[in-house]
Amino acid sequence: METEFEELERQAKEYMELCERPENVFEIKPEIAALIIIDMQKFVCSPNDGRRLEDLDAIIPKINTLAKVCRDNNVPVIWLRHNFERGEEGSNTGLYPFFHRHPISDGMFNEGTDTEIYEGMDVDPVSDHVVCKNRYSAFAPGSSCLHDLLKELGTGQVWICGVATNVCVECTARDAMQSDFETILLSDATTCTFGLIHKVTLLNFRLFYGDVRSSVDVCSVLNNLK
Repeated sequence: METEFEELERQAKEYMELCERPENVFEIKPEIAALIIIDMQKFVCSPNDGRRLEDLDAIIPKINTLAKVCRDNNVPVIWLRHNFERGEEGSNTGLYPFFHRHPISDGMFNEGTDTEIYEGMDVDPVSDHVVCKNRYSAFAPGSSCLHDLLKELGTGQVWICGVATNVCVECTARDAMQSDFETILLSDATTCTFGLIHKVTLLNFRLFYGDVRSSVDVCSVLNNLK
């Protein structure tokens, strides 16, 4: 007897067949692509309360490998860094405190310690780009300069990974598609708190927003360029 998720997968497959949709809409195009790595920061990877996301240790080496292969093939690598600003007139946290631990750690403000990229991540300070955002989606109005950076780089396709699948990854990936970037979400290089939500998010994204591929797929294409 199939599980509820297996039934959902079957229904999604039937829907895609009805729409005559191929498994993947986009070809992997390194010449117009950028790798976007979301929120691989200390507050997620080394949280003060010790609660780490499921499969976090598994995705870290995959993201690092992706970043290296992208650099070797002149694909821009962009690290998104969740960060709030606070001053005499208040902060720009918006509604964030209603859905997270309150009060928000001081380290989440003004590029504090919690917002720093996790030391286990392979960041090239010379070639990589680091972009701060203050909303789940880096494309939300006033959230970040990501859209302008991608246009400056001549980007037409984005490969998205990081954390969490159903929050900042999903929001940014959806809005990337809505901003007319061909969007590929990397299934084995993102994770979240709940395994089932991870799977459902990937399934829904494939239905309506873009492709879901593995990091192995992307690295294989890049390695074959040499």
